[in-house]
Amino acid sequence: MKNIIDEKPTDKLFCRASYASNFVSDVDILNKRVLDVGCGFGWFELNSLDRGCSEVVGLEISNDHLLTAKRFIKNRKVKFKSDDVTNLSFDDCYFDTIVLWEVLEHLPKNTELKLFNELYRVLKPNGVLYLSTPYDSFYLLEKSFFKIEKLVVKGRFWNLVWMLDFYVSKWIFRRSILFANFISKMQTIDYTQDGFCTIFIKSCRIEKS
Repeated sequence: MKNIIDEKPTDKLFCRASYASNFVSDVDILNKRVLDVGCGFGWFELNSLDRGCSEVVGLEISNDHLLTAKRFIKNRKVKFKSDDVTNLSFDDCYFDTIVLWEVLEHLPKNTELKLFNELYRVLKPNGVLYLSTPYDSFYLLEKSFFKIEKLVVKGRFWNLVWMLDFYVSKWIFRRSILFANFISKMQTIDYTQDGFCTIFIKSCRIEKS
Protein backbone atom coordinates (compact mmCIF):
# COMPACT_ATOMS: atom_id res chain seq x y z
CA MET A 1 0.00 0.00 0.00
CA LYS A 2 1.39 3.39 -0.96
CA ASN A 3 1.90 5.67 2.03
CA ILE A 4 1.12 9.08 0.57
CA ILE A 5 0.25 10.80 3.85
CA ASP A 6 3.08 9.37 5.99
CA GLU A 7 1.00 6.99 8.10
CA LYS A 8 2.56 4.55 10.59
CA PRO A 9 1.59 1.03 11.65
CA THR A 10 -0.51 1.01 14.80
CA ASP A 11 -1.82 -1.54 17.26
CA LYS A 12 -4.66 0.78 18.23
CA LEU A 13 -7.49 -0.64 16.16
CA PHE A 14 -10.87 0.86 15.39
CA CYS A 15 -14.00 -0.09 13.45
CA ARG A 16 -13.38 -2.64 10.71
CA ALA A 17 -9.81 -3.51 11.76
CA SER A 18 -10.90 -3.92 15.37
CA TYR A 19 -13.80 -6.16 14.34
CA ALA A 20 -11.52 -8.21 12.05
CA SER A 21 -8.95 -8.80 14.81
CA ASN A 22 -11.67 -9.88 17.25
CA PHE A 23 -13.20 -12.12 14.59
CA VAL A 24 -9.98 -14.18 14.59
CA SER A 25 -9.86 -16.66 17.48
CA ASP A 26 -6.86 -16.43 19.81
CA VAL A 27 -6.30 -20.18 19.38
CA ASP A 28 -5.64 -19.59 15.66
CA ILE A 29 -2.83 -17.10 16.43
CA LEU A 30 -1.09 -18.33 19.60
CA ASN A 31 2.08 -20.26 18.65
CA LYS A 32 0.90 -20.39 15.02
CA ARG A 33 2.45 -19.50 11.67
CA VAL A 34 0.28 -16.78 10.17
CA LEU A 35 0.10 -15.41 6.62
CA ASP A 36 -1.42 -11.96 6.10
CA VAL A 37 -2.23 -11.48 2.42
CA GLY A 38 -2.42 -7.78 1.58
CA CYS A 39 -0.79 -6.66 4.82
CA GLY A 40 -0.72 -2.92 4.12
CA PHE A 41 1.24 -1.09 6.81
CA GLY A 42 1.28 -4.12 9.12
CA TRP A 43 -1.47 -3.63 11.68
CA PHE A 44 -2.31 -7.34 11.75
CA GLU A 45 1.38 -8.21 12.17
CA LEU A 46 1.47 -6.10 15.33
CA ASN A 47 -1.79 -7.69 16.47
CA SER A 48 -0.42 -11.20 15.86
CA LEU A 49 2.73 -10.43 17.83
CA ASP A 50 0.64 -9.21 20.76
CA ARG A 51 -1.29 -12.48 20.64
CA GLY A 52 1.78 -14.72 20.67
CA CYS A 53 2.21 -15.99 17.11
CA SER A 54 5.33 -18.03 16.36
CA GLU A 55 5.74 -16.34 12.97
CA VAL A 56 3.76 -13.93 10.82
CA VAL A 57 4.41 -13.16 7.16
CA GLY A 58 2.99 -10.01 5.61
CA LEU A 59 2.45 -10.20 1.87
CA GLU A 60 2.07 -7.43 -0.69
CA ILE A 61 2.13 -7.16 -4.46
CA SER A 62 5.46 -5.29 -4.60
CA ASN A 63 8.34 -4.19 -2.38
CA ASP A 64 7.25 -0.57 -2.80
CA HIS A 65 4.03 -1.40 -0.97
CA LEU A 66 6.03 -2.81 1.95
CA LEU A 67 8.28 0.17 2.61
CA THR A 68 6.29 1.50 5.57
CA ALA A 69 5.81 -1.88 7.25
CA LYS A 70 9.50 -2.77 6.89
CA ARG A 71 10.57 0.64 8.16
CA PHE A 72 8.61 0.54 11.41
CA ILE A 73 8.17 -3.13 12.31
CA LYS A 74 11.39 -4.81 13.42
CA ASN A 75 10.86 -8.21 15.01
CA ARG A 76 12.44 -11.58 14.28
CA LYS A 77 9.00 -13.21 14.18
CA VAL A 78 7.82 -10.91 11.39
CA LYS A 79 8.72 -11.22 7.72
CA PHE A 80 7.51 -9.10 4.84
CA LYS A 81 7.53 -10.38 1.28
CA SER A 82 6.30 -9.39 -2.16
CA ASP A 83 4.75 -12.30 -4.01
CA ASP A 84 2.21 -13.37 -6.61
CA VAL A 85 -0.85 -14.48 -4.66
CA THR A 86 -1.84 -16.89 -7.43
CA ASN A 87 1.59 -18.55 -7.39
CA LEU A 88 2.98 -18.30 -3.87
CA SER A 89 6.62 -19.11 -3.15
CA PHE A 90 5.95 -21.04 0.07
CA ASP A 91 6.16 -24.76 0.77
CA ASP A 92 3.03 -26.88 0.91
CA CYS A 93 1.23 -26.92 4.27
CA TYR A 94 3.45 -24.18 5.76
CA PHE A 95 0.92 -21.95 7.54
CA ASP A 96 -1.58 -22.65 10.31
CA THR A 97 -3.69 -19.55 9.72
CA ILE A 98 -4.21 -17.19 6.77
CA VAL A 99 -5.99 -13.83 6.84
CA LEU A 100 -7.19 -11.93 3.80
CA TRP A 101 -8.68 -8.53 4.67
CA GLU A 102 -10.25 -6.58 1.79
CA VAL A 103 -8.17 -8.27 -0.94
CA LEU A 104 -10.57 -10.16 -3.22
CA GLU A 105 -12.02 -6.97 -4.69
CA HIS A 106 -8.55 -5.87 -5.83
CA LEU A 107 -7.62 -9.05 -7.71
CA PRO A 108 -7.58 -9.26 -11.50
CA LYS A 109 -10.89 -10.54 -12.79
CA ASN A 110 -11.42 -14.31 -12.62
CA THR A 111 -8.31 -15.03 -10.54
CA GLU A 112 -10.11 -15.68 -7.24
CA LEU A 113 -10.16 -19.45 -7.71
CA LYS A 114 -6.41 -19.50 -8.39
CA LEU A 115 -5.86 -17.56 -5.19
CA PHE A 116 -7.98 -19.92 -3.09
CA ASN A 117 -6.24 -22.94 -4.60
CA GLU A 118 -2.86 -21.48 -3.63
CA LEU A 119 -4.03 -20.65 -0.13
CA TYR A 120 -5.25 -24.23 0.20
CA ARG A 121 -1.84 -25.52 -0.88
CA VAL A 122 0.19 -23.51 1.65
CA LEU A 123 -2.26 -24.06 4.52
CA LYS A 124 -1.84 -27.04 6.86
CA PRO A 125 -4.56 -29.70 7.11
CA ASN A 126 -7.38 -28.29 9.25
CA GLY A 127 -5.80 -24.85 8.99
CA VAL A 128 -8.08 -21.82 8.95
CA LEU A 129 -8.63 -18.99 6.49
CA TYR A 130 -10.22 -15.72 7.57
CA LEU A 131 -11.30 -13.09 5.07
CA SER A 132 -13.38 -9.99 4.61
CA THR A 133 -14.75 -8.62 1.37
CA PRO A 134 -17.71 -6.70 -0.08
CA TYR A 135 -17.71 -9.13 -3.04
CA ASP A 136 -19.63 -12.39 -3.46
CA SER A 137 -16.69 -14.32 -4.99
CA PHE A 138 -16.15 -15.97 -1.61
CA TYR A 139 -18.51 -18.73 -2.82
CA LEU A 140 -15.48 -20.15 -4.67
CA LEU A 141 -14.07 -21.21 -1.31
CA GLU A 142 -15.99 -24.47 -1.40
CA LYS A 143 -14.64 -25.26 -4.87
CA SER A 144 -11.17 -25.04 -3.34
CA PHE A 145 -12.09 -27.39 -0.46
CA PHE A 146 -12.66 -24.83 2.25
CA LYS A 147 -15.60 -25.31 4.58
CA ILE A 148 -17.27 -22.08 5.71
CA GLU A 149 -17.66 -22.23 9.48
CA LYS A 150 -18.85 -18.71 10.19
CA LEU A 151 -20.20 -15.87 8.05
CA VAL A 152 -21.39 -12.46 9.23
CA VAL A 153 -22.11 -9.20 7.43
CA LYS A 154 -21.12 -5.93 9.10
CA GLY A 155 -20.83 -2.24 8.26
CA ARG A 156 -23.72 0.11 7.67
CA PHE A 157 -24.23 3.74 6.64
CA TRP A 158 -21.25 5.13 8.55
CA ASN A 159 -18.96 2.60 6.92
CA LEU A 160 -19.93 4.07 3.54
CA VAL A 161 -19.35 7.59 4.88
CA TRP A 162 -15.87 6.57 6.07
CA MET A 163 -14.97 5.03 2.71
CA LEU A 164 -16.01 8.16 0.82
CA ASP A 165 -14.17 10.40 3.30
CA PHE A 166 -11.08 8.18 3.13
CA TYR A 167 -10.77 8.24 -0.65
CA VAL A 168 -11.51 11.95 -1.00
CA SER A 169 -9.17 12.96 1.84
CA LYS A 170 -6.30 10.65 0.96
CA TRP A 171 -6.27 10.58 -2.81
CA ILE A 172 -7.53 14.08 -3.62
CA PHE A 173 -6.43 16.27 -0.72
CA ARG A 174 -3.48 14.10 0.40
CA ARG A 175 -4.40 14.33 4.07
CA SER A 176 -5.83 12.16 6.83
CA ILE A 177 -9.58 11.75 6.83
CA LEU A 178 -11.83 14.57 7.99
CA PHE A 179 -13.85 14.22 11.21
CA ALA A 180 -11.94 11.00 11.94
CA ASN A 181 -12.87 10.71 15.62
CA PHE A 182 -16.58 11.28 15.06
CA ILE A 183 -16.81 8.92 12.08
CA SER A 184 -14.83 6.22 13.92
CA LYS A 185 -17.20 6.50 16.87
CA MET A 186 -20.23 6.08 14.62
CA GLN A 187 -18.60 3.21 12.74
CA THR A 188 -17.92 1.42 16.01
CA ILE A 189 -21.62 1.60 16.79
CA ASP A 190 -22.39 0.30 13.28
CA TYR A 191 -20.20 -2.76 13.87
CA THR A 192 -22.26 -3.82 16.88
CA GLN A 193 -25.15 -4.52 14.50
CA ASP A 194 -25.76 -6.62 11.42
CA GLY A 195 -24.84 -4.72 8.28
CA PHE A 196 -24.62 -4.84 4.50
CA CYS A 197 -21.14 -3.57 3.53
CA THR A 198 -18.54 -6.18 4.43
CA ILE A 199 -18.69 -9.97 4.64
CA PHE A 200 -16.49 -11.64 7.28
CA ILE A 201 -15.82 -15.36 6.89
CA LYS A 202 -14.01 -18.04 8.86
CA SER A 203 -13.33 -21.19 6.84
CA CYS A 204 -11.41 -24.41 7.43
CA ARG A 205 -9.24 -26.40 5.01
CA ILE A 206 -10.72 -29.87 4.46
CA GLU A 207 -9.12 -32.86 2.80
CA LYS A 208 -9.86 -33.50 -0.86
CA SER A 209 -11.82 -36.68 -1.41
